[in-house]
Amino acid sequence: MFTKKFYWYYLVMVAGLALGASLPAEAVTLSVESKSGASGTSVSVPVRVDQASGIGGYQFNIAFDPVILSCTAVQKGTLTNNNSWNLTPNIDNTGGTVFVSGMDMSFTGLSSGSGSLAILVFTITGSPGQISPLTFNGSDCYLFDTMGGDIAFTTTNGQVTVAAPPSPTIAKSTTSLNFGTALTNATFQIWNGGSGSINYSLEIDSGGSYFSLTPPVTGSSTGSADKKTHTVTVNRGGMSEGQ
Repeated sequence: MFTKKFYWYYLVMVAGLALGASLPAEAVTLSVESKSGASGTSVSVPVRVDQASGIGGYQFNIAFDPVILSCTAVQKGTLTNNNSWNLTPNIDNTGGTVFVSGMDMSFTGLSSGSGSLAILVFTITGSPGQISPLTFNGSDCYLFDTMGGDIAFTTTNGQVTVAAPPSPTIAKSTTSLNFGTALTNATFQIWNGGSGSINYSLEIDSGGSYFSLTPPVTGSSTGSADKKTHTVTVNRGGMSEGQ
C-alpha cells in the first residue's frame, strides 16, 4: 500500500518537471454513506468527496464491526471509474478495517464535481437492530493533488444498520392477462416477495365457465428464487362476440 511519503516521492519522481495542480478553493468533505439492509444481504457503501477539483490521489482507512459486517470487495467510484485511476485495497475482516488507496496515473487529477472515490461492498452478518459504525481513521486518511501535496479536508463517518427482514408478501408478475382475439393460454407467476414462506390459493371470481387455472389453485413459495408459474386457459366455445 502507499504511504503518504512514498506517494509524494513517487509523484515527484515521475511527474515533477511538468505537472502542477492548484488546491481546491472550497472546503472538501470526505464522507462515507450510511446504509441499511437485512442480515445475509449485501450493501454498497460509497466513500464520497463533495469537491473533487484537483484531487490526484487519496488514501483512507475505515473501521467497521466485524461481528456485524464482512467486507467482500472494494470498487472504483463514480469519479475514478476509468483506466487512468488505480485502486489498491487491503481488507481485514478479522480486525474490522479496510484500507484503500488510489492514484490518477495520468497525473491530471479530477476536474470538478462531487461523487464517490471508491465503493465498499459489505455482506451483513449481524442481527436486526445492530449498528456497525463506519469510522475514518484520521491519522491514515489523505487527499493529494497531482504533485503529492496535501489537500485539506474534513471527514464525516457513516454506519450500516441491520434492518428487520421484510414480512412475507404476495408478489406477482402481472396484474392482468390479455388474451386478444385468439389466444387460449396465458401464464403468470406468484412468489413470496418478503422473508420466510407463504402458502396461497387462487380462484376465478367471474367467468368461471370460460376460464380454468393450472396447476392446482394452491401453492407455496419461499422467496424470489421460488416462483410458481400458473396457466390460465380460456374456453372460447360458447362465448358471444365482445366477451
